[in-house]
Amino acid sequence: MRDVEIQRKSRLTVFVDADACPVKEEVLSVCKPYEVDINFVAAYTNTTDRYPDVTWKWVEPGRDAADLYILNHLKRHDIVITEDIGLAAGCLAKHAYVLTSRGKEITDNEIDSFLETRHLNAKARRSGKYEKGPRKIKDLDKNKFSEALQKILSKIEGFQGPI
Repeated sequence: MRDVEIQRKSRLTVFVDADACPVKEEVLSVCKPYEVDINFVAAYTNTTDRYPDVTWKWVEPGRDAADLYILNHLKRHDIVITEDIGLAAGCLAKHAYVLTSRGKEITDNEIDSFLETRHLNAKARRSGKYEKGPRKIKDLDKNKFSEALQKILSKIEGFQGPI
C-alpha cells in the first residue's frame, strides 16, 4: 500500500489553465499514451460536460483563483499549460515546465523579459493605448504545441514513457 502511495505522489501532472485554453484536445491526445495525471483547472462558472474522462478542478471565479490552485498543487517537473505570464513565473520558481498554447516553452532565461513586456503593455493600456490581442490560434500553432509537449514529456528524467 505504501509503495502505491509513493508512486501515486510522484506521478507527473499536467495542469491546464483551462478557462480559455484552445488546445485541450491536443493535451489529451499527446498525454494519452503516458501515465500522467491531467488536471483542467477552471472557474466553476465554466462547467462543461466535454472531456468527461479528465479530472476537472473547479475554482471560484476570480482573477487568480485558478493560478493559485495550480501553484498550490504543483510539484517539481510537473507541466503547466498557460498564457498567463505571472502564473508562468510562479511555476518556474517551483521548477515546473511551462508551455503556451502556441507551443512556446517559457524558461527561466526569458521570464524576466516576458514580465517586463507584460508590465509595459499594462502601462500602455492604462494610458489609453490599446493593441490588438493575439491572433487566432491556427492548426500550425496546435501542431507546434503538440510537438513541444511531446518533447517535454520525452525529456523529463525518470519519466515512464508510452505504455
